[in-house]
Amino acid sequence: MFGKSVMGGSGGGLPDVCVRPSAPTPVPIPYPDAAVAIASGAVMAPSRQFTGWVKGFRSTAADHAKAAKLLTGALARLTAFGFRMGTAIDEVNAVLQRIAEQHAAQKKILKDAEKMCAEVDKGFQKLEKLMKSGDAKAHETAKIVLIAKGVALNAQLGALEAIDRRLTREQAALDKALKAVSALA
Repeated sequence: MFGKSVMGGSGGGLPDVCVRPSAPTPVPIPYPDAAVAIASGAVMAPSRQFTGWVKGFRSTAADHAKAAKLLTGALARLTAFGFRMGTAIDEVNAVLQRIAEQHAAQKKILKDAEKMCAEVDKGFQKLEKLMKSGDAKAHETAKIVLIAKGVALNAQLGALEAIDRRLTREQAALDKALKAVSALA
């Protein structure tokens, strides 16, 4: 007597027909899964007119086929929308992940540069002491070490600038991905 409503892989056990008090026979209720079932051929569309009145007209097999077609189209559009929205959200998440990675790299470089700056400060203090002491060989060695650390600091500055450029590009990509999500919403 009652059909089982199945949608999205779950059987809700909702009836596809119900008895309306105004009609002595069951009147179909067009659930979305009924449209899918009819379209797939799993369920035959009614071949006779129902005795109940639906929205002021006598429903026919043609009416049910038309409803099934409309519901199937709506379901297809909804599925496509869900896929596009999921893809857009995945892109937002991917950009956010790349931004987080760039920030982590930036933080590590800044920490290393901070350490190196402290070493350079100590090196300058050592260099001043060596200049006062008159030890020319130790003074030259300390200068070379300071120059090498300066070169390393310059390389870290270059790395930070590169990260800054990548973050600017990622921000533009994030803006684009968020626009895509809001356009779908």
